[in-house]
Amino acid sequence: MLHQLEFEYDVFISYSSHDKEWVRDELLKIIEEAGLRVFIDFRDFKGGAPSIKEMERGVSTCRKTLLVLTPDYIESEWCEIENIMLHRLDPANRNLRLIPLLKTPCQKPLRIGALTHLDFTDDADVELAWQQLLNALGADVELPAEKAVTKLNRAARYVAKRSRKYKFGLAMALLVCLLSAVAVVYWFPRPAPIGSIAVLPFVNESRDPEVEYLSDGMPESLINSLSQLPHLSVKAASSVFRYKDKKIEPQQIAADLSVQVILNGHFAVHGDDLTLSLELAEGQTGNNLWGKQYNRKRSDLVSLQKEIARDVSRKLGVPLSGADEQKLAKDYPESVEALNLYLKGRYHAAKLTPSEIQAGSDYFTKAIAIDPSYARAYVGLAEAYRGLATAGEMPAGDFFLPAKEAAKKAIAIDDTLADAHAELGFIIFWYGWDWNAAENQFKRAFELDPNNADAHTFYAHLLSNTGRHAEGLAEIKRAIELEPLDSRSKALEGQFLLHAGRTDEALASLKTSIELDPDFWLAHLFAASAYIEKGMFDEAIAQARKAEELSGGHSHAFAFEGYALAKSGKQRKAQEVLAALMRLSTKRYVSPYSVALIYNGLGKRNETLTWLEKGYEQRDPKMVFLRVEPKWNNLRDDSRFQDLLRRIGLMP
Repeated sequence: MLHQLEFEYDVFISYSSHDKEWVRDELLKIIEEAGLRVFIDFRDFKGGAPSIKEMERGVSTCRKTLLVLTPDYIESEWCEIENIMLHRLDPANRNLRLIPLLKTPCQKPLRIGALTHLDFTDDADVELAWQQLLNALGADVELPAEKAVTKLNRAARYVAKRSRKYKFGLAMALLVCLLSAVAVVYWFPRPAPIGSIAVLPFVNESRDPEVEYLSDGMPESLINSLSQLPHLSVKAASSVFRYKDKKIEPQQIAADLSVQVILNGHFAVHGDDLTLSLELAEGQTGNNLWGKQYNRKRSDLVSLQKEIARDVSRKLGVPLSGADEQKLAKDYPESVEALNLYLKGRYHAAKLTPSEIQAGSDYFTKAIAIDPSYARAYVGLAEAYRGLATAGEMPAGDFFLPAKEAAKKAIAIDDTLADAHAELGFIIFWYGWDWNAAENQFKRAFELDPNNADAHTFYAHLLSNTGRHAEGLAEIKRAIELEPLDSRSKALEGQFLLHAGRTDEALASLKTSIELDPDFWLAHLFAASAYIEKGMFDEAIAQARKAEELSGGHSHAFAFEGYALAKSGKQRKAQEVLAALMRLSTKRYVSPYSVALIYNGLGKRNETLTWLEKGYEQRDPKMVFLRVEPKWNNLRDDSRFQDLLRRIGLMP
């Protein structure tokens, strides 16, 4: 167990705005690469809070305060104010909490004039000053390799200069030292960055169901943040959450998911106190690579999530640019209440039942009310509304229109959010029927995050349903490569194979999906459809009824049962299923497409086309299957069916 930390941060950097570029690109980078936690204005100050209050917070919560001394800084009012703050906390600087860094020659203030400072004004000695700085801050590291190379370049120039002025022997001695240093840098390079990680659900050691949402929410937020970093593959929540509450060795999980490292977490909540322990395990051996304990207030959840994201990315060896740092920071809202509401929304919406999705959408709406600039909350709301219209079978217009607006709002806030573009593309696919516009959104998502499995899955849907079968199957295979244990992707591969006319392969994929998750109702639904195409009607009926049971009575499951019964010669039973579906329509929305499918199985063409026309008028999302669903093959020469395809934009 790691010792409890006395300070929330290691270093507060105080500087003039004129030096922001140097502070951000050099000073901050070196300090954070040494593993130290930095509190800095442009990233950590609370928006709208008085600067004096935030500076006081920086000084009081950091182990050290670093003053970047330049004439501009000395002339500012903040220099004296921060000195006074530190004097109050650490009289006479006995704990060495104040470290002056002289960047540009200037007259130091009286209060800090007697303190030893780090001199960065002499280019010849600046690398020594860097190492002295890291030592003063308590970082037990050597200079980063890039700084060492910089030092070698300067040393080379120094050798050249001295060789002209002094004897050759001295210059050669210096050159030997230089070459020795080069050997150290290049013969002992840094370890390669880790390229793949799985973040598992955190264990709730409090056993308190009221905070169980943090078990899923904290790791999912970390997954979202790390997924935005280039050159890092992060397994999605849909793949890792199957390991929740299961005791499986890290080596097995790493092998299952094809990742290099596994991150585990345990947390406990007592009142307003939150304790979180993280462990990073090596995938092949299970050895612990890194661990840390965080002791925070629940009110500090936002800053804690940001800190975890930075700490984990550093321990993975992933180099962070200034833009990457900003991505990690802006992935979280300013309000801890908004973050908690968002995490609760994700927790409920992930259960995928209509009532839980509705509960999730309510939490997202509340989060947005508190922080209208919270882009991820809008993405969550868009996904929830879309889920209510498809899985929940709610009237399409009531939910797809607000879903589209929520996704567009997320993009307006943060155009670099791949999930927002992928979600907007999927909404346009189901309801907008503008295939080019949907495809453009998916391609934008790939530009931002090539490893976004959802984007590949959604795009595969579009390609398959518009008849581009080979491309669609390639996309869904890519999604499966990224998330090999995602039963949804494997089930959809089965559906796309079926629509491509490869029924036996479809059934093989669906069997795998059911093995991964026997309770995933869509796999049983697609299996029913595949068995119909094989003429195996008893198996089709059994799978359709299983889908009805698991989905809570989805109309498409009734449709496949009724169709299979009709095609197997059991007309009366098929009529009974149709009657049950019509009774259900008096209580809630029922898809016209599903009603039309049973009528088609019964051989009633006019009724079939009447209900398909209703599906078009109501913009039933299932109408996107008209081109590829083989159960409509008997209608393809009918001019009324062809007109429907033309109006939807699906005419071959």
